[in-house]
Formats: sequence, structure tokens, C-alpha cells
Amino acid sequence: MKTKVLILVMLLFSVNTLFAHSIDEKKEKSKEDTAVVKETIFTMKMNAETDELLVEVNGNFDQYSSVSVTNTRGSEYYFQFIPNEQGLMTFDLSQLEEGSYFLVLNTNEEIRIKRFVIN
Repeated sequence: MKTKVLILVMLLFSVNTLFAHSIDEKKEKSKEDTAVVKETIFTMKMNAETDELLVEVNGNFDQYSSVSVTNTRGSEYYFQFIPNEQGLMTFDLSQLEEGSYFLVLNTNEEIRIKRFVIN
């Protein structure tokens, strides 16, 4: 009888310890997840005098993150990988015809698109 009670107590204690440990892990993981988030900044400025598009990107990018200029049909005119976490790029728009174009930021986590018009 004492053996059965002892086994039951040990079983309950081990289940309780395991349950408490998994809750602590979840709390730690949720703290880590919220601390890592870094907002991506993606801005563009057109310089009409020089026909240049200035693009600034700040964020946590992998080595394959890129910025491209496409037309409304999806034809790609410019493509450039983002050099590091803080990229400043210039695209020469003097060879493009009048019309609507898209600036596309493509990262591992998201795709952002901004529209601009050449008159």
C-alpha cells in the first residue's frame, strides 16, 4: 500500500513539474518573439530635375532581399539586392517612358509595393 501511494505521489509530482516547466518556456518564448520585431522603413523620393528615384530601406533583411522597378504589366526594369540593413539606392528613370510604375520591396517576410508616375 505504501508503495502504491509513493508511486502515485511521484507520478503527480512529475506531471506537475513538467506542466510548470512548459508554461515557463512559453512565457520566455513570447518575450523573445516580441523583442526581435524590427519595423521595416521603405521610402522613395523622385527628383524630377535629374530623373532619379531615391529609395531608402531600413530593416532586418536577409541576403536575398531586393528592390525592383516594374511597370503595370510586371516587366522589370531595374533590380538590386539590398546591400545591408540600411540601404540607400538610386535608380535612373531617364530611359523609362511616361506612365505608371511600381517600386517593389521583396524580403523574406513581406512584399511592399509603392506606385509612382512618370510624366
